[in-house]
Amino acid sequence: MMLPFCGRSAVLAVSLSASVLLLHAFLLPAASALGIGLAGRHRRDATPAPATCDVFSGSWVLGDGSASAAYTGYNCPLIDAEFNCQLYGRPDSDYLRYSWKPAGCELPRFDGADFLTRMKGKTVMFVGDSLGRNQWESLVCLLHAAAPQSPAQLVSSDPLYNYKFLEYELTVSFYRAPYLVDIDVVQGKRVLMLDDISGNAEAWRDADVLSFNSGHWWTHTGTMQGWDYMGEAGRYYEDMDRTVAFQRGLNTWANWVDLDVDPAKTRVFFQSMSPTHYSSKEWPNPVSKNCYGETAPVAGLNSTTAGQQASGQDQVIQAVLRGMKSPVRLLDITALSAVRKDAHPSVYSGDLSPAQRANPSGGSVDCSHWCLPGLPDTWNQLFYTLLFYKYAQLIIVLSEETHPTEAERAAAADNLSHASIHVVAELDHGADTSDEEGEGEGPAVSGGGDHRRTGSGGHHLHRGPPLTHCHLHVTMQAFELEMVLCVLSSEIMEKKEKHKEPQKRTPLQAGTRMMLTRPVEKVTPPPPPSKVAFDPSQCSVTEGYWAYNRSRKLLYTDQTCPFIDRQDSCQRNGRPDSDYLYWDWHLDDCSLPRFDPAAVLEKLRGKRMMFVGDSLQMGQWLSFVCLVNSAVPYTARTMERTTTLSVFTATDYNATIEFYWAPYLVEANSDRNIRLGADGRVLHVDAVELHAKHWKGVDILVFDSYVWWMTGSRIKSVWGSFGDDGYEELDAWVAFRLGLKTWANWVDANIDANATRVFFMSISTTHMRSEDWGREGGIRCYNETWPITRKGYWGSGADRRMMEVMSDVLGRMRVPVALLNVTQLTEHRVDAHVSVYTETGGEVLTDAQRADPQTYADCIHWCLPGLPDTWNQILYAHL
Repeated sequence: MMLPFCGRSAVLAVSLSASVLLLHAFLLPAASALGIGLAGRHRRDATPAPATCDVFSGSWVLGDGSASAAYTGYNCPLIDAEFNCQLYGRPDSDYLRYSWKPAGCELPRFDGADFLTRMKGKTVMFVGDSLGRNQWESLVCLLHAAAPQSPAQLVSSDPLYNYKFLEYELTVSFYRAPYLVDIDVVQGKRVLMLDDISGNAEAWRDADVLSFNSGHWWTHTGTMQGWDYMGEAGRYYEDMDRTVAFQRGLNTWANWVDLDVDPAKTRVFFQSMSPTHYSSKEWPNPVSKNCYGETAPVAGLNSTTAGQQASGQDQVIQAVLRGMKSPVRLLDITALSAVRKDAHPSVYSGDLSPAQRANPSGGSVDCSHWCLPGLPDTWNQLFYTLLFYKYAQLIIVLSEETHPTEAERAAAADNLSHASIHVVAELDHGADTSDEEGEGEGPAVSGGGDHRRTGSGGHHLHRGPPLTHCHLHVTMQAFELEMVLCVLSSEIMEKKEKHKEPQKRTPLQAGTRMMLTRPVEKVTPPPPPSKVAFDPSQCSVTEGYWAYNRSRKLLYTDQTCPFIDRQDSCQRNGRPDSDYLYWDWHLDDCSLPRFDPAAVLEKLRGKRMMFVGDSLQMGQWLSFVCLVNSAVPYTARTMERTTTLSVFTATDYNATIEFYWAPYLVEANSDRNIRLGADGRVLHVDAVELHAKHWKGVDILVFDSYVWWMTGSRIKSVWGSFGDDGYEELDAWVAFRLGLKTWANWVDANIDANATRVFFMSISTTHMRSEDWGREGGIRCYNETWPITRKGYWGSGADRRMMEVMSDVLGRMRVPVALLNVTQLTEHRVDAHVSVYTETGGEVLTDAQRADPQTYADCIHWCLPGLPDTWNQILYAHL
């Protein structure tokens, strides 16, 4: 391919198919006027020119085990259960040791600190299907591993998920749009709008980097199909050729990018098709009918495991990108991923039940997505390489016209360091490029520049005035290519430099090659903003967010604290994940102090502290005891437990931490017979003395009551001298108000506010409906491993009317009672329940019972250690 020249007075213009630079899809012969050194997998017959590199062509190399993954399935806060192979029992680990080695160069390692610094204040967004989510989660994990102590926030409201690195003001987002184009509902039917993307695209406008993917969902049929009809230009179709539909939808996306994305602000990538490995006939020596049991890549890079379908969709992607006006980079991961049959979740996915995991020949094996950590980390290494550059290397060969002398070679580096580069990519070879001028900093290739749309649909990136006498051969070896460079002869370079201090200029000899290297400069990020110290009168514990902190030190475990009931001992009962232990509640404006056991013991010296309520309050009491116990010698503590009153004593401090069983606070016939069913329970809503006599003389009282009131919509209630048979059925909230007022009247009449501090815990929410947090088809809290991150989320597990009753009654009391409102922060913690890692009837659940979460999953109580530790952190802050 010879590129035309317009004479000595014109600038070389290069047509790049509507100026989309597919970095590796072009390889020009040595005789070309301009060569780009990235040979693509679509040009395998070509031999790369010297000093060129296609980062997508290479081989997988098994490491010696000295290097480890940047993160694990246990210390990244974001890995979905379906990608977390380590957590769900994958026994082998060689799939983590393979690294991608391009044939002609060294791929820079992913530098998370560098990424965070460069992208400070920006938004990087992945848009597409679950494969795009796969890559998004990988990038978040890689960045989190680089700054594990840095505060972060996850805010999600389907279809948009934002992970914010607060210290760097960087948002890494995922927007779920498997077709990219919109799906509208028309007369109750889902219509895939092939010519409309406006609904989805509104969320993409402000991103600084956009990475798209789409393809797999276009082939789905039956129950997996995400639409009922296709729509285009006001017409509806029951179906059409899926490749045609994909191309029409992708053209709609391309038009949006061309018209609405400013290339001076936003950089756009498109990921090629991610291959699947469901048929082991596609590779030699299979160990099963699919990817199950595969522990090594396919030998050789000429594998066809991507299949014809993926190749056809890749052809659509490339054809659409070549027809675009805007610069879009192709992240061509298809061929290098096609050999990685070993890197899928297979049966080691949290989305599978134990029965499905035991049947790898069934239809539930996942040979489509990828384990994390794993292959998507390499995708992000390549993404990082294209997004940034470590060094820009320009290799220049001048034509015979300049005829420099032998002695002039030594001056090449000096000449080149003062060169100005004019960059142009035109649709029209004869386009005029003399309309803009600007000064440049030298021949460095970067992501910035003054991108301007031209009348012909091209883009100019000006680094200097228009230059002439351009007849030379240029190749690029770089980790980022923005446009095609035209580096002009030293005669014009000298002319440009005339206004500067005179210095000797020596033209380069024809055929001379010179390398210019420019390192990347790093910037130290500023420290995070400080927060005010916690003040109960000024700080709201409801306004905040959960942040993952794997480095936090646990004050106890269910092995080190001997007092935890087996019902709450999730780790001891076999729970395989542990991320739920490492979330910190951060207040928006205040700094919540850490729980300090020694300080608490000093506060309690010579005092009695009592928790009063139901089994949830018992869990908080046990949490408090275990936290304090971590600072108490074994010989300086005692524990006495009965069915109604339990007492932990720190003998060196003459302090007791007690629990009293009173689930309704007021008296009930079920107080001593907890197995009495809801239909048999009768409450004495005006009687509290039998319980309250145990509360007198206590220095700190912490009350709770809610979940037992919610066992039915109506409560059998009596008052006065009526016996249990003279009950009246009242709405639960009415009975709750009567009972709470009885308790409040006793507190007002019997508690000396100068001697006793009183706290009341707000509602501990339940998570019984997975639809509340968007988990369609889920089974309550079963298999949930990370919090609900939507800001202000409120599900069906906390009754607002009951909250209003609680707030109203407490607000009318004479004795000050501090309401510790933990409901909002608890709403998010769907991951922290005991689920199936608990007991029933005094026995730990069997494997058969765990396999039936619909019946046995407990989404009311909480693991210890776990969420109640945060409740006690808030209680400690008030103490």
